[in-house]
Amino acid sequence: MESKEFFQDQLTKNQNLNRRFRGLAAQIAIARVIVFIMALTTFVYFVNERELKIALIIIFIFLIIFVLLVKKHNQLMFARDQYKFLTDINTEESARLQGDLLSIENGIEFSLNVHDYAEDLDIFGNNSIFQLLNRTSTFPGKKLLANRLLGINNVSELAHYQQSVSELAQNPELIQEYQ
Repeated sequence: MESKEFFQDQLTKNQNLNRRFRGLAAQIAIARVIVFIMALTTFVYFVNERELKIALIIIFIFLIIFVLLVKKHNQLMFARDQYKFLTDINTEESARLQGDLLSIENGIEFSLNVHDYAEDLDIFGNNSIFQLLNRTSTFPGKKLLANRLLGINNVSELAHYQQSVSELAQNPELIQEYQ
């Protein structure tokens, strides 16, 4: 499968899953409200009937159901967020493939005016190597990438990185999950 098709398929799949989990989370949120109202209503009813034991048992049962719904809601929200992040990743990858790098961080803060080749090779800035390679999510990760782009002088070290990239390229879904 071609890269463009892969990222478009992943984008579509993750958008659909994001929508699905968002809808399920909304349904669980509505169910939580209904359970709360039912618990309150039945509690008040049995208290008015002077059946305190039954009222407490019902509140306990509804509390368990409510807690389970909260837990399920949190799981669905996590899945929704996960697929939103994957959607963002695939949108960015599609933009890279189309040459649209404007919305991608350019690493200009790492550019050094005194570096031997950084400016000549467009390592940082708009339409730069940094924009093409950067998949980091943290500042320390960005800094490490910038340092590696500026400091690989050893050919064997470069060969090691190329081998690692070659192995990782075989499983793009794993790369995206890790990202």
